[in-house]
Amino acid sequence: IFIKEFSPINQQSTFLGSDLTFCEGTPYTINTGFDPSQYSFIWRKNSQLDSNTSSSYSIPSTLANGTNIYQVFVTPLFCDTFEGYTDIVTINFVPPITTPDPIDLKRCVGDTTPYDLSQNTTIISSGLSYTPTITYHSSLSNAISGTSPLPTSYNGTLTTIFVRIVQPGSPCPPIVKQFNLGTTNGPTNIGTPSNVELCALTPISSNSVLNFNSIN
Repeated sequence: IFIKEFSPINQQSTFLGSDLTFCEGTPYTINTGFDPSQYSFIWRKNSQLDSNTSSSYSIPSTLANGTNIYQVFVTPLFCDTFEGYTDIVTINFVPPITTPDPIDLKRCVGDTTPYDLSQNTTIISSGLSYTPTITYHSSLSNAISGTSPLPTSYNGTLTTIFVRIVQPGSPCPPIVKQFNLGTTNGPTNIGTPSNVELCALTPISSNSVLNFNSIN
C-alpha cells in the first residue's frame, strides 16, 4: 500500500502571491498552483461565496474593474485529517488614462516663427491630479513606441503631430492623440473705427467716460 505523505501546513498561507494592480479591462487569472485532482477549492469574492470550484479563478475583461478581494480555501481530497489552508489576494483595476484633447496650432502665412508644441502640454495637463509625461512625434508608430520625440519648438513641414501621454506609475498603456499644424491669413475686412467725441464732465475738465463697445 502506497500512502502519499502530507506535511502539516498553516491554515493561512501565501500561495496566491502579492496584491496586484492592472489597467481596467485587463483579463487576469489567479492560479493556486495546486493539482485539482488532489484538492478541492472554494472561492470567495469580496466575502461572497463564488460558484467557481476550480484551481484557478479567471477574471474576464468585462469584470476587470474596481478593487476586489479574492479568497480561496484549499482542502486535500484524500486525507481527512489534513486541515487545509487558505489565502487571500486583492486585485485592483485602475481606469485607463484620460486627458483633455490637444488643439490645432496655427501661425500667420509667411511667419517663420516655430510652432510652440508645448501649448498643448498645458492644455492636456489641465485638471489632472498628476503630471503626465508628454512627448510629440512625427508618426503614430513613433508615438506608440515612444521613439524619436520632436522638439517642442518645431519649425518643420509636418502637418499632423502625434502626442504620446503617459501617466507615471500607472499600469495602463500610454495613449496617443493627434493635432494639426496650419497657417492662417489672420483677420480680414477689418473696418476703421470712427472717432469718439464726448463732452467733458465739467467745463474746466478734460476728462470724460468713454464706452468703446459702440465701435466694436
